[in-house]
Amino acid sequence: MKYLFTVILLSFLLPGCKKNPIAVSTSLEQVSITTEKDSYSQWDSVNIIIENKSGQDILLGYRCTYNNLEMYFQKQENDKWSKNQWFAYMSLKCMTIIRKINKDNTLQHSLAANEFRTVGKFRLLVPVYFPERDTTLTAFSNTFEIQ
Repeated sequence: MKYLFTVILLSFLLPGCKKNPIAVSTSLEQVSITTEKDSYSQWDSVNIIIENKSGQDILLGYRCTYNNLEMYFQKQENDKWSKNQWFAYMSLKCMTIIRKINKDNTLQHSLAANEFRTVGKFRLLVPVYFPERDTTLTAFSNTFEIQ
């Protein structure tokens, strides 16, 4: 009886352990997140360029409106990156709006530099969903400075 129970249990568990080889090999090298400049004042807008060169459509999330791209940032401190820090708008309790970026297309997004609440060197982290592979990965931007 114990043997039968083990066989039945394994028959349910093993199919769920299969890995999708396409999802494992997903690379963000083909999704580029860059800022228009390397240096901004606190009164500037940080212009973000998202290029989808992945050969497939990708999805990005927005908090409440298309003005609030769901992303977070890290600050460089003593040559190390801080823990992930959320923008204030990420605490808004409302639905995520999904925007599709077709393959080989570019999207521009703007963010007020004062959203970072401090000066220093930063990079952005943007979750990117690949629906064909059912995978979400985080894309990192270039390093930029707010003075």
